[in-house]
Amino acid sequence: MSRHARERVIAWLALIVVLALPYGRPVAQSGASPSGPVHIGLPAHEAIDLDRQVAPGSMPIAEPHRFHGLARYLNGLRYFRVAPDGIRQLQEGESVTLAAGEWFAAVGRFHVLALQDEGIRIRVGARRIQLAAPSDAAELSAVVASKPQLHLLDPALDKLRYAHLWGPLAALSKLVESMIVFIERTVGAGWAVALILFAVIVKLALLPVSLATARFQREASAHRAALAPVIESIKREYSGEEAHNRIMAAHKARGITPFYTLKPMLGLFVLVPVLVAVFNALAEMPQFAGASLLWVKDLAYPDDVARVHFTLPWLGDTFNLLPWLMATVSAVTGLRFRDPNASAADVRRKRRGLLLMSGAFLVLFYPFPAAMVLYWLLNNLLQLLQQETLP
Repeated sequence: MSRHARERVIAWLALIVVLALPYGRPVAQSGASPSGPVHIGLPAHEAIDLDRQVAPGSMPIAEPHRFHGLARYLNGLRYFRVAPDGIRQLQEGESVTLAAGEWFAAVGRFHVLALQDEGIRIRVGARRIQLAAPSDAAELSAVVASKPQLHLLDPALDKLRYAHLWGPLAALSKLVESMIVFIERTVGAGWAVALILFAVIVKLALLPVSLATARFQREASAHRAALAPVIESIKREYSGEEAHNRIMAAHKARGITPFYTLKPMLGLFVLVPVLVAVFNALAEMPQFAGASLLWVKDLAYPDDVARVHFTLPWLGDTFNLLPWLMATVSAVTGLRFRDPNASAADVRRKRRGLLLMSGAFLVLFYPFPAAMVLYWLLNNLLQLLQQETLP
């Protein structure tokens, strides 16, 4: 990278962070996580509605906001039987009686309700549980904790965090969460700024992969441009096995196979797991509840700047600004796409594909929490910066 390009990259990154600093402080909110697990008493032999406060002053276990579209999974509740040797998810309508050393856990987006007394019988429903005490006890002991606090109760309960993910992805999600927490504690400028700095760090860490992917793409474009007239000529003059053999020979002459177009996709094996881990961490981190940035009042929820009087499928009933900014930056990146090794037709085709992808991401991301959309917006901004400054 030239000195001038490095200076432009540093200047843009500094501007992004400086603009966020005055506005990234968290604000107080009733949904913020308590300082530690809260021990409560639950009435025995009664149904517990998890959409309501399970005890005075506590938070509902179920997510109170109703997400739409692909974000609807954030509304869900999951139930687990947790033993020292592992966890098992319970299905709606199933009943379980706890043995010694076992936990029952009702898991929402941010909070978990946990019970451990031996002999307790629990029947799980869609959004409520029915308790039965092993004796005539009128009340049962329970604990409400945010997900990052579960290890304070029992290391076995920490397995509930990202339990829906494949093991390595769950571990990567925990690493992402730990990095964001470390950045916030180190910088102390609020969770929004921590997220911005994290996005920059991840982009810089993955820059070699992005540059290699771009190089592979240019090489593939060069091969495609060189082979296109040769293959067209072969198809005009030959057919069947003879055409196939000559096409294979044309590829071999350039030192490639017909699968050369797959080489630019190798970077996805690194980038996709990172994105999956980041989005899962941002979706479940209670620290973002109440954190604000500019017009975004709460990064844990969509940045609804206005309500509409109807509900659109997949989109909901609010006007969210961040997804439009994200899609705009993505569209600009697509329109600015260039590849000196590709034909004009190929560049136009690639740009159309990137524009369609921008529209698809607008619909998919529209109902998601602002923290997740903000990260993708930052990722798109940094990608545009890379595209404009680096070869």
